[in-house]
Amino acid sequence: MAEPVPEFLRIALEIRLQIYTIALDQRLGYHQPTYLAISAVSKQLRREVLGIVLANSKFFQSLEYLAKWTARAPPHLLPLVSNVSIHIFKESLLPIADAPRRSVSDSKLYDASTAEWWEAEYARRAPKFMEKPPSPSWAANFLDRLKIFEKKPGNVGDQSPISSAWNSFTAIREIRKIWLVIKDGSNPSPVRRNDIEQQLLLDMMASKFTHLQELTVFSNLVSLEYIRKFRDLRTLRFTGYSWSTPTETADILCSLKNLDSVIIFRYPDHYDRDNSILTGALPAYKSLTPEVIEKLNPLKTFQVQHMTSDVSSLHITVPMINALRVHIDSLRSLSISSDRPHRMDVVRSIMQFTASSNLRYLNLSLWFGPLIGYLDLSTFIPRTIKHGEASLKLAPSPRFAFDQLSWLKVFTSGICFSNTTGDHICASPYDPCSGDKTDYL
Repeated sequence: MAEPVPEFLRIALEIRLQIYTIALDQRLGYHQPTYLAISAVSKQLRREVLGIVLANSKFFQSLEYLAKWTARAPPHLLPLVSNVSIHIFKESLLPIADAPRRSVSDSKLYDASTAEWWEAEYARRAPKFMEKPPSPSWAANFLDRLKIFEKKPGNVGDQSPISSAWNSFTAIREIRKIWLVIKDGSNPSPVRRNDIEQQLLLDMMASKFTHLQELTVFSNLVSLEYIRKFRDLRTLRFTGYSWSTPTETADILCSLKNLDSVIIFRYPDHYDRDNSILTGALPAYKSLTPEVIEKLNPLKTFQVQHMTSDVSSLHITVPMINALRVHIDSLRSLSISSDRPHRMDVVRSIMQFTASSNLRYLNLSLWFGPLIGYLDLSTFIPRTIKHGEASLKLAPSPRFAFDQLSWLKVFTSGICFSNTTGDHICASPYDPCSGDKTDYL
């Protein structure tokens, strides 16, 4: 007699997959025990849920951890990995710089799809050819003498650092989304900057991740030419600064026919110090200018997240907002936030743009000087948005010239979101005694 089919397995597979997706959603507090509990029920449930787990973001704190993980992972499962986050700090960059180098002429003996070719390419790009590895940096010597860190084991299978990285990238070549943070470390020695190594790794990834659709990258100033190889790219998140000129940047980004989302992300103040970046010199390396924005293929999403209060954002300006008007018919999502106060003409420019747009999602968090007169918040919300919250408040400003600052906060969408407890994330009724103005849309 056949065993009865459990009630859960009678549900259509498509619905079961949706249930798994919600249960394992990292944004809703998914933890490893959740997967272990589901996969322990039966082999069938484990097979069904495995693809969703592997599609969740995988975080690797260094190239070495990525190499070890890919080396021991079952090869038939690696193509299911689609979303990774990798931090590449000096612990990953220095082994590349300090390893013995191939002869430059070796590049003629190998195909560009091999690790050996990339080793020879690195020797070509390096300042000068060295048969023996250079002396370790003073910081490495100092930490080694203090024995603060234990000496980590070498690369997987005693491969060279470049071969190890290349094999790791090959193993996860089917990824669709990647978040990269590449930096030299906290206050690195100027003599040991690793710009060449950073550019090399980015070029290697571009050669392997041919199906990438979403790229987030934070690194030293490098050329953006590698991005051209991501032909399926739809979303680009970066600082907006690079070695590429605005003309070169426009040519690179316009070659990506699927690119419809651009996000400019500015880390807090310490990021420049950690990477020996001269903040005052950054304007000379501004790649994403209003002229570039005007030339891009129609955008659906544009965001600027400026998380530093030390300097003003060069991407939240009247010319930049005017450039977005080229995309006003296609733009559906706009997010602008900054910890630095703006002039009122910039704020008004944003409000005029949003009022005439067809946005479905709008998020604003802007500081500006004390407002003189009344501001009707509902006038700049497009008709395509029905729900959300818009508020204007006064806050003390000890760091800036004003005694008080106005803070404009807008969170809107085409629907009214609910959180995991079922409470609506919408505005509460306006309290006339609070002194703040909040509009419920």
